[in-house]
Amino acid sequence: MHLVSHPDEVKVVSKRFGKGATDLDRYLALDGYKAVQKALGMQPDGIINEVKNSGLRGRGGAGFNTGLKWSFVRSLCRSGSLLFPHRATQLRLDLLPCR
Repeated sequence: MHLVSHPDEVKVVSKRFGKGATDLDRYLALDGYKAVQKALGMQPDGIINEVKNSGLRGRGGAGFNTGLKWSFVRSLCRSGSLLFPHRATQLRLDLLPCR
């Protein structure tokens, strides 16, 4: 299956291809992990809002807003109930925003 890119899609990972980013020091020199560094200084709700505002969407048929989806999971974490309806949503329990 070949996925077609959206005309407004910004390539994040592949923009470092062919620039020697296989070495960690080189990857960092190419601004690798900047988003991780920023996220580590933020609260969970701030991260969710950042993803919401980015307009990042799922690659499924509906193209659902990822930040909105994360906010639903965050709400469920606060209420103490989590429901994983199908395996297509592969959430790692150790990465859930309610930790």
